[in-house]
Amino acid sequence: MTGTVEKAIAEIKQGRQYPVYLLHGDEFLAKEGAKAIIGALVPPDQQSLSVEVVSEDNDLPSLPIRLNTLPLLGDIKVVVVYDSKAFLSKFNLESVVRKSQDAWLAGENDRSVRLFLQVVAAAGEDEGFLDRAARGEVPHPEWELVLSTERDPQAEGWLRGVARSAIEDRTPIPEAAGAGLARTYEDSIHRGIPAKAALILTTEVVDERRSLFKKISAAGFVIDCGVRSRRAWDTQMNPEAARAKVEREFTLDQEINGYEGLYADLLPG
Repeated sequence: MTGTVEKAIAEIKQGRQYPVYLLHGDEFLAKEGAKAIIGALVPPDQQSLSVEVVSEDNDLPSLPIRLNTLPLLGDIKVVVVYDSKAFLSKFNLESVVRKSQDAWLAGENDRSVRLFLQVVAAAGEDEGFLDRAARGEVPHPEWELVLSTERDPQAEGWLRGVARSAIEDRTPIPEAAGAGLARTYEDSIHRGIPAKAALILTTEVVDERRSLFKKISAAGFVIDCGVRSRRAWDTQMNPEAARAKVEREFTLDQEINGYEGLYADLLPG
């Protein structure tokens, strides 16, 4: 099933809950949409016991146990994974690189580094690549293999800057990305997520050809939260584009989640 956050919440109100919710696209909208769905599934006073936000890097092996450990109080268990790397593939690494470049240009350095290191991990590279990148010594064949984007002075500056930042901050390269992570989610879906449990995932980029995406589309609810244009600052300098998207996608009933007016307050400008 595909649709909007509004539609997902309307179905929850009508008693239809999906085992998996995937929100992809704009990082801010995906995370706020996930919070809205959580608010519809679990009353606020029960969320401390019924909602688990887990780290994909550290907690994923325990996902089946977490989904099957239902709360003592309340009707549903919700497991949330933000910024999943399971949807990366060689076909969408270029898109992730461009998002990292956009974030760097917009001054979102932490996000830029995180996305860049996802690419490094998915390409099977290590700290040696970071060292070469920080020195501006990545040979052209390696550039094409890892980054899959046009090489120009702006891209060169981004690569040196983001690599240096990763090294200086000692930000680790993720241990896994793409297929390895996807198998864990696929196994959970194949075995069956309990009727009183739900898995919520957010990610910035998906490859719709991936088996995991197809399985979630068939068994769960997929929401496209894409809003940012080619350059990240487009929505920052012109927040009306983002506000229009928010109003269209996230018109939520106040009695469900109390999010009315939140997005306008959080958007720049």
